Amino acid sequence: MKKRYTPLMLLMLTAAVVFSALPAAAVTVNTHEVKLNDTVTYDIHAIACPTKVKAVDISIFYDESSLEYIDGSLKTPGLTNAVTNTSVPGEILFNAVTLEGFDFTEDGVLCSAEFKVIDDSASEISLYYDVKNFIDEKKTELKDTYIYDITQITTTEAPTASAVIESKAEESSNSASDTTSSAAESEESEIIFDLAAPDEEAAAPTSSVSSDDIPSDKAIRFDTIDTPSRSTFSNNGRTVLLILLGVAIVFLIVQFFIILIRDRGGKGSHFSD
Repeated sequence: MKKRYTPLMLLMLTAAVVFSALPAAAVTVNTHEVKLNDTVTYDIHAIACPTKVKAVDISIFYDESSLEYIDGSLKTPGLTNAVTNTSVPGEILFNAVTLEGFDFTEDGVLCSAEFKVIDDSASEISLYYDVKNFIDEKKTELKDTYIYDITQITTTEAPTASAVIESKAEESSNSASDTTSSAAESEESEIIFDLAAPDEEAAAPTSSVSSDDIPSDKAIRFDTIDTPSRSTFSNNGRTVLLILLGVAIVFLIVQFFIILIRDRGGKGSHFSD
């Protein structure tokens, strides 16, 4: 006897097949896709602050069920004598006070911390900052006006057994080929290495933060704000020139009418025989 499938059973079977074929939803931290055991580097920056900052008080909040703070990774390069606290579950606190003031006219790192992904079951893992105080030398509370954050992911995948075997075999092969290579080949490789060295040094990044990482509303340089550009000077020069030209024309018109009035008062004596 054949087994009959009702429309409801067929629908459920079809749904099961479709959902099983769908890929698992990506897990993200601040829009960055992560996997289990990945390292998340979280930086908080300040930039383009027009005045010196005297008091900073900021907290970092993270989902402790999904992220684990890596002990000793918290750094505060832009804040001297900062006080930090990493013992609060799900929160990292740091603050700093100075009479001299912190200079953040250019890009400066307030803090940097690293976290390990210990659970990837959540679709979005929470990681953000909250500015409690960011007070300048004028006692103005600036909050997060000049602050932004950057999230970077480092993926660490454990090598498989086959990959380890291939790596060992490649090392053995390279070692054997090195011992049997001629002196001429060694000299040639040294020359190639020496020629490539300057290019490698030139290609080395000078900063971990690129211009693309900085939000457009934060990437302000005060040399472009305080100093008028050449086009501004050019426009001002043209404006002054037009004003002077207009004054000269008005002056000539006035002189013409004065001469005309004088001629009429003299009954056209300048034009008589």
